[in-house]
Amino acid sequence: RIEVVLNETGDLHKYVRAKYCEAITSLCGRSERPVIVPPLPPGIDKRYDLLFCHHPNNKEPIILLFGRPCDILPPTDEQPRAYILSNNVTIFRIDDGTEIKAISLDINIDKYSYAWSGTFIVKKDEYAKLIDKPIIEVNINHLKWRLKVEDITRSKRFNDNSITFHASSITTLLSDDSTRESHLLDTEMNAGQIAQRILGDHYEMEWGLPDWLIPANAYQYHNATIADRLSQLISAVKGVMISDHYLEKLYMRSAYPVDLWNIESAEARYALPLGKILELDITDMRMPYYDSVIMRGEQQGILARAIRDGSAGQYPAPLFVNPLMTAEEAAREYARITFNESGAHVGEQEGEKEQVIVSFPMFDDLPALLPTDLLAINGGKGIIESVGVSAQFESALTIRNHITMERYK
Repeated sequence: RIEVVLNETGDLHKYVRAKYCEAITSLCGRSERPVIVPPLPPGIDKRYDLLFCHHPNNKEPIILLFGRPCDILPPTDEQPRAYILSNNVTIFRIDDGTEIKAISLDINIDKYSYAWSGTFIVKKDEYAKLIDKPIIEVNINHLKWRLKVEDITRSKRFNDNSITFHASSITTLLSDDSTRESHLLDTEMNAGQIAQRILGDHYEMEWGLPDWLIPANAYQYHNATIADRLSQLISAVKGVMISDHYLEKLYMRSAYPVDLWNIESAEARYALPLGKILELDITDMRMPYYDSVIMRGEQQGILARAIRDGSAGQYPAPLFVNPLMTAEEAAREYARITFNESGAHVGEQEGEKEQVIVSFPMFDDLPALLPTDLLAINGGKGIIESVGVSAQFESALTIRNHITMERYK
């Protein structure tokens, strides 16, 4: 029982006893708390509603509110958490399995450079394993990359026993000069079909852009590599091309798969609580604000004007002309990306967004994140712009993930 003193007149005290068990939960099938009217003790002519908002814990006083509703506050978990990590990094040649010992490494990608790029520092003793520029596999805890060695630099500084080499995704072979061609496509096809035809059967592709129809003779290229041809195709809708960590695979994605103003209702690929973060930096970004844009094709294209919802269209973006602007789906996507890029309206013709840079260890539940994935940090969501991972071999192996994302304020 809990004894409550009711001071009504300043010098008169009445004592009412209430059973704690009467503050029960709602009945099955009912969302509201049931109303229980306890019997009045003899000699009491008034009723007092007591609502218990906290369980007694012998530390904090019990809060009693009279005559108005109260939400039951959930218990807070104030216990600090500890995360125990076991880091591991291995690098080896794909062809013969020869292991390469590294001193440090840094691998990264952003949404406007389609391939992963890595910088590795190794001891000079490892040079013979790299001289033929092999394809290597890099395993960092549970994630792995497959990269092609591109160049090797040997230091000539005194007492420096290391060499530096750079490697990138095997999809960079799509930029090789040997793939240059010129061609005019004389068949009507969808954009996704054209992209798959350019790649051929050797590379896998995941198309995540609007698939608009391109008429015959509208798409042509001159002395272009495979990567150039794909970039030219998706530029009509401001799409981005991203390489897989390990597979011979390209992702054709929207730069903003979800509109920034609707992102809180979307599902994040990974949620990062503050307790897992080592460094967090938030910067305001200002850019020109646009609420309308005019787009047109050329001989076989369309002419379209898009206006941002809820605006008057008084801040137009530069006119966009592209021979592949041939369908309404392409125009809608180009305009949507343009409005996302300009952020929230904060001035005469000024937009604003936030850039968030976060650093954290590599936890076991971390998926293979890519640019344009959605990331939640302490509940707030944003779209990833760049992903990086670094490792240092000193007294202990240290692994850090580095992610940059953007979001509305």
